[in-house]
Amino acid sequence: MDYSCFAPPAAPSADQTAISSNPACTVAMDFFSTAAITALYPSISGYAKDAERDATYYGRMYKAYSAVHSAVFNGGTNTEAVLANLDEKYSLILDPSKGKVPKVPFGKTGIMMPVLTLGCMRFQETWNGAKFTDVKDIDAACQANLKAILVHALERGVNHIETARGYGASELQLGQAIKEVLEDETLPYKREDLIIQSKIGCMETNEEFLTTLEKSFEYMKVSYFDLVSFHGAGNKESDYERIFGEGGLYSAIKPYLDDGRIKNLGFSTHGPTASICKLIATDKFDYVNLHYHWCGSYTASGHAPTEADCGHGNESAVKMCRVRQMGVFCISPVDKGGGVHNASYKLRGMTEAQGMDPVEYSVAWTIGRHDTQTIGCARPEDLDEVFLAATKSADADYRARVEAVESSVTAALDAVHGAAWAKTWHVGLPTCFESDSGVSFGAYVWFYNLLHALGMHWYVEQRHSTGVNNLKKFSPLAEEGKSRDELMKDWGFMPGNEPTATADYSEVLKDVPPENLERVKSILAGFKTLVDEFGAKDECKSVDMRPWKAFPER
Repeated sequence: MDYSCFAPPAAPSADQTAISSNPACTVAMDFFSTAAITALYPSISGYAKDAERDATYYGRMYKAYSAVHSAVFNGGTNTEAVLANLDEKYSLILDPSKGKVPKVPFGKTGIMMPVLTLGCMRFQETWNGAKFTDVKDIDAACQANLKAILVHALERGVNHIETARGYGASELQLGQAIKEVLEDETLPYKREDLIIQSKIGCMETNEEFLTTLEKSFEYMKVSYFDLVSFHGAGNKESDYERIFGEGGLYSAIKPYLDDGRIKNLGFSTHGPTASICKLIATDKFDYVNLHYHWCGSYTASGHAPTEADCGHGNESAVKMCRVRQMGVFCISPVDKGGGVHNASYKLRGMTEAQGMDPVEYSVAWTIGRHDTQTIGCARPEDLDEVFLAATKSADADYRARVEAVESSVTAALDAVHGAAWAKTWHVGLPTCFESDSGVSFGAYVWFYNLLHALGMHWYVEQRHSTGVNNLKKFSPLAEEGKSRDELMKDWGFMPGNEPTATADYSEVLKDVPPENLERVKSILAGFKTLVDEFGAKDECKSVDMRPWKAFPER
């Protein structure tokens, strides 16, 4: 295919007057045509990218433009399906009576959980949790945007609100917004209508952990949490002992469970599958937040405790949860689940062939495999595609279209080096915990597959950059002879290092099948070059459907 037919034009400065006076710019958005969207694009694009403006309307138009022109980019055969999808999506969004997000039992907790969760790590003013202690000091526009997102989610039945003490000013701002919503007599919500969750990291001392937990109660203005998680459990080898060792964090949090201040205990994780399964097997948890997406399992991709998992990673962990009647909560299907807000033209072509956006596909794929999934919102319009996926998830024709995209993805992966490679690429690849190098071997071979099969350059580049930064912090400590736990301490929420071109990994790759070994070695040695090469391919280019900057990134 000749991809040169599609290239987003450079956007000139916004012309607010031209936009506001154009009769086509109505709230009803009833002018979905290639010509109309194209004509409005220059002003819309500039306006949507202006961080100081309320970009909801213009951001939606930017997304509409990009969807239509992506269809043109992919040959023009899907344009009508894309336009029909846009019309259906905005009709639903503008009329709350057309459907609320369905609810399902959340394991053994007794909670009826919406299949979508409001994720609260992208709308706060700052990542610096110490910067503000009084919500009065928060930027008024940021707080108004946060409250608008909260009300918008609640209107659609998304009453599970998930934050963390580690999300900067999120708890401080969210607690105030929830208080105002509950006190507003024009709104129908009570505290018992909300499912409020926070997460606390696996800290070095119980005293620090409990002080942090109490701060969450204070900032969120609640007398109880419906759900609390150990945040990032399993990201380090020592986390299990830190939680369940003598006098560990579990003993510290147990009184809160006993007296009802915490209704249900879980853990969130970005760790290897084996570490996740070890925590699940304790039978001490009511639910888990983990990665398990249409394209893999993020940092656990390439980990396959059973042969049937085919390297998908956390599928076996999900199965363990089901046996134990634990709630299963998918982390970040939009960002960590393939970066589908910035999907490659190649991937977008696959989803648009079935009349859906990549974000919509990722969320629809996850529904039914998990109980809920968190959608991190910077603007109200970040919920558009996910609402559509949730409200249509039970429709047989819609499910058939989701399955058709999945078949296209599977065929593309099989085509990389044949079905045998697709089934065995992960075999013998150690996790970052299983070698002195700390390399995420499975993740990097997974990245290679995503680049080749689906053109997912933006996503791979973002994830690779974390491995690069991890290695920069890891190497000096390794030279000083630091302990394994000290080496891993700065990995944060994406464990593992990038591979280096000059390293000899023969010993740690001894269990890789002979027919895969040379290819695996080549991938690890030349990964940086590979990323650069794919970045130049037209099919790997993408348009970010979030043209505005989230508040904490400003």
